[in-house]
Amino acid sequence: MRCLELKSYIFQFRGDLIPATKALEEGLSIVRALDQSPQEALLNQSLAGVLLLKGKVTEAASLSFSAQQYYEANDDYPHLIDTLVFQSYTSISQKDFINAQLPLDRAMEIDQLHNKRRERLNILYWKASGEGWAGNITAALKILQEATKMEVVSATSQFDDYSTAIQGRAYYEARIGRFDDARSSISHAIELRKESGEDFVGYFLSALIANISGQREEAMSIIQKLLEQYGGENRQLMAIGHRTLGELMWLEGKELQGREQFAQAKAICDETGISPKHLYANKTHWFSLPLECGGDRFLDDFLC
Repeated sequence: MRCLELKSYIFQFRGDLIPATKALEEGLSIVRALDQSPQEALLNQSLAGVLLLKGKVTEAASLSFSAQQYYEANDDYPHLIDTLVFQSYTSISQKDFINAQLPLDRAMEIDQLHNKRRERLNILYWKASGEGWAGNITAALKILQEATKMEVVSATSQFDDYSTAIQGRAYYEARIGRFDDARSSISHAIELRKESGEDFVGYFLSALIANISGQREEAMSIIQKLLEQYGGENRQLMAIGHRTLGELMWLEGKELQGREQFAQAKAICDETGISPKHLYANKTHWFSLPLECGGDRFLDDFLC
């Protein structure tokens, strides 16, 4: 069961949802036969994440609720927080922004009472993301400004959450026109991520910030280089990159090139089982092109 779970995580990281689903379903058949409730809850939540990306929202919500019931009954607070965060971005994927904040508020209460604030940063940047998707840019920035004042220890999950919060802060600084602050913040986030080698998101965000500041050619150049150098390790990020590049090209009047990028993004989605409409389902708001810069304007063209 553990091998199948790890196998699924590898496929999920690569964005290959079809074999990821198969591995989890095989694992679930084992733990159900052995009546192993803790493992079943873990696999249910993991499968819920895969199903959401596949566009199966109802099934994903049902599995997550089943996992939540187990964690609540057994006072498993860290995993309970994970399910509440998941339920938040499930609501976001349905554009239900009001209900997206409710599970995060509860997660914050649980973290303060039982979890010694270990998940506070993670919860805060998802709260900011929900505000961002709802169009409340100032509120999103305020949350991340507070979040990035926290002290964290290197080489911990909190440290990863800290660098993610800085990425979000940079994005929202750009959205309100503080471009120098945004560039400084994203450079800091990239520097923090250097040791782990996870620099795709930082450079991708630097491209979005360039676009927001009116430097669309520079933005396209950054994304093109990323797509060439990244090598397709995470297929979901590659699809997002191609889709964003297509949107930027379309805005530049390069409709043919834009359609070619959309076709590449769509091909990745078809190959991996990702629903194109749910490409951003488990990603924070700062992965998307802002509405005022064309975000979702070309969704129908992308889906063709």
